[in-house]
Amino acid sequence: MGYDRLNPAIEGYLAQSITGLSVTRLHWWRYALTALQAAAPGADTVHAAIAMAITAQTITTNITNPLAPRALSITGNHADSVGSVIIGGTNINGDAITETIVLNGAALVAGTKAFKTVTSIYLPLVASIVNSPSVAVGTSDVMGLPLCLPAAACVYATYHNGTLEGTAATVTISTTALESNTADPNSANNGDHTLVFIGYIYT
Repeated sequence: MGYDRLNPAIEGYLAQSITGLSVTRLHWWRYALTALQAAAPGADTVHAAIAMAITAQTITTNITNPLAPRALSITGNHADSVGSVIIGGTNINGDAITETIVLNGAALVAGTKAFKTVTSIYLPLVASIVNSPSVAVGTSDVMGLPLCLPAAACVYATYHNGTLEGTAATVTISTTALESNTADPNSANNGDHTLVFIGYIYT
């Protein structure tokens, strides 16, 4: 079961302008995720809580990859859970990426890059293990998009089970880093609906 990396309902055509921009060519695209791929986020869906130590660790086992590229999160269990966690893996294109997320005690801290796979989790050392600090790695509602977009408005619509969302998704774009092109749909992912993003790209 795969996801459509780029399923362009793509018929390029000439255009003179769109949303106030000068445009020579416009392409529509569609990116569909199954209900399973759009599962609810979880604080430990990538790796269950890992005990921190007075030496740094790099974890490479017992990792569960997201079923579709999406942003990750880290969650400590105590005020002693501090420091920078570095997550390594790949983006939707299979390119190697890393992200540094800073722990905030027992709070959940969300990342911003969309990971297709997770290959390593670096945990910093802690000053004390008296309170058994730990870190869990999970997923968020932020889904990775399959292409670099020139503007956030290029995500034109989001559909849940074929129904158009009344409120637009929160879209983050990068023209150079594929993993930094993401969309957070208005309705929470809960694993019982398909999720479809529709948009355009232009040159």
